[in-house]
Amino acid sequence: MPRVSWVKQGNMHLTLKFLGDIGANQIESINSVLQNVAESHSSFDIGFSGIGVFPNLRRPRVLWIGITAGSEPATQLAEDISNSLQPLGFPREKRGFTPHLTLARIRYRINLEDVSGKFKQYDNLDIPTLKVDHFAFIRSQLHPRGSIYTPLKKFALKLSLNMSGSEGL
Repeated sequence: MPRVSWVKQGNMHLTLKFLGDIGANQIESINSVLQNVAESHSSFDIGFSGIGVFPNLRRPRVLWIGITAGSEPATQLAEDISNSLQPLGFPREKRGFTPHLTLARIRYRINLEDVSGKFKQYDNLDIPTLKVDHFAFIRSQLHPRGSIYTPLKKFALKLSLNMSGSEGL
């Protein structure tokens, strides 16, 4: 796809809540809320499958890969973060949360309805699952060469004991 801005390696992330511009005086209260949320969630695994676009095939702006395994705990975490930040003046999203990783931003007008069938080949990808054991409060700075992400603070999730088979303690 010509004229597409691909996300740089190392910048790929799952956005749980976008806050927009915030003041330095808000950081401490946001950190406190996020710490409380982290303490109430356990770590989980996520898996990837399927390619899609936002907002639609007629005017795509974002090309993404979906999160399949682990989408429920990721969604619950995002909803709890949003609900917990609402009293601090950060409104809830009007649209529902769709767990995904942005692959690219489409910078020109294109209609992909005619090639939507090609997306089907990515419905069953062989990508290893990833352990989600923390989330971060990140500063995003836009630059002509791409965004710069700076973690302000990381929040550990509770360890989960995923036992399979007949193993014992």
